[in-house]
Amino acid sequence: MNKLAKAQLAATFWSNLSTGTLIASVASPYIGFGMGFLAPTASVINIASLSGFGLTIGVIFNLLSHRALAKGL
Repeated sequence: MNKLAKAQLAATFWSNLSTGTLIASVASPYIGFGMGFLAPTASVINIASLSGFGLTIGVIFNLLSHRALAKGL
């Protein structure tokens, strides 16, 4: 397997991980409220900070995917 193919596989891995993390961090509060796992009296600051943390991790994973692809080219 050549260097470009390995870089593309690594970039795809990080990109997919980024996508999953971003979707989970945005959708989790809505799913929690809808299914009754998250109380309506939950602190908005805690929910926003956890979603923001997930969004930050997702962006970092996305940057890692771009870096992996740039190294292979």
